[in-house]
Amino acid sequence: MSRLTLSLQKLFFQGMRSVWPVWKKGEQVWVFRDADVREILLRDQEFTIRPVNQVKIERRIGSFLLNMDDGPEYQHEVGALRKTVKREDVPWIREFVKKHAEETLSNLTQATRFEVVRGFMREIPLRLLGAYFGTPGHEDEQMLYWNRALFWDIFLNVADKPEIIASADHVAPLFNDYLEHLIQEVKEKIKGGESVPDTMLTRLIQNQIYEQQPFLDDDGIRRNIAGTLLGAEEPIAEACANILDELFRKPLIFAQAQAAAMRDDIQEIEQIVFEAFRFQPNLPVIIRYAEKDLMLASGRQIPKGKIVYAFIASAMFDARKFPDPRSFRTDRPKTDYLYFGLGLHKCFGTYVNFVVIPEMLMALLKLPGLRPGGKLMKEGPFPDRWILEWEASGKPKQGE
Repeated sequence: MSRLTLSLQKLFFQGMRSVWPVWKKGEQVWVFRDADVREILLRDQEFTIRPVNQVKIERRIGSFLLNMDDGPEYQHEVGALRKTVKREDVPWIREFVKKHAEETLSNLTQATRFEVVRGFMREIPLRLLGAYFGTPGHEDEQMLYWNRALFWDIFLNVADKPEIIASADHVAPLFNDYLEHLIQEVKEKIKGGESVPDTMLTRLIQNQIYEQQPFLDDDGIRRNIAGTLLGAEEPIAEACANILDELFRKPLIFAQAQAAAMRDDIQEIEQIVFEAFRFQPNLPVIIRYAEKDLMLASGRQIPKGKIVYAFIASAMFDARKFPDPRSFRTDRPKTDYLYFGLGLHKCFGTYVNFVVIPEMLMALLKLPGLRPGGKLMKEGPFPDRWILEWEASGKPKQGE
């Protein structure tokens, strides 16, 4: 997003927070203040998600957490996933990402220019998904294409553009067929006593075979693996691109980040990275549906049947929650940020994102003289290509 566009967006949000914090526009309601946005996301039984996401998600991959409201089905499936995606895995995830990020960048030639989106920001998450989720795909480019085509149609194709729908129509059967065959292949190996890697997929299958409650049937495994894949690949790459772009706009902060990276100070990197993300979140808004006539704690009414747009990009610049919001401050509590959502449908992999994104960016920030070598190019809403430059002569030697 251009500097002018970002500035205009922030001015618009500031004006709406002051003058019209809840704006009713036809069948839509736009909400701008932090307290109102948080209340909407936390009142998940009244501001629901199913009417927003159900049709597109079920058409592409079948029912998944992001088109389910709270209830027995949701609790069963999220319980099965929580048994397999564990916080105890975080150290392994951190080391995996750090190792592959550093290896990828150490393989740069003495050329001073390199393409960072496809060659790094999408590549590292893809490797992690293959190793941790257990879904390596047939070819890297194919899995990247599948993820982008489906994510684009399900979550970002608001205008229902036919070319985006056509791509998803082509990809969805291939993606689901791949997962179905993979599940059967891994299941046969487990039943046959073969050794299999410890992945999210193998854990789900083992729980099913040995009836470790709660567990998922084959279709449940496919649906949930598909959904978690879609929620990881493109969002991580976009977050890294947005954060790095924001750091380039702030030379003093960028220098601070590079100095922290050279010291391997991951804690300071995290503070810098996630404050930068506040200025350029992937999505400015989270959408919900009003199940009935509702009253917010602020006294503002939202009528039944309205689509509610909770602008998190506005909420994170509300001085009532984020003091001195225009300033770049690294002392803000990480739990205050809203770009991973809040409440029932907060991003399932939030704690994974809190590890993967800063580790990837710390590896990049260690490159001497890192700077943009051109504009960030996009394919639709997605970062696609970005040439960066660095001082190859200053490349650290292996082991230093």
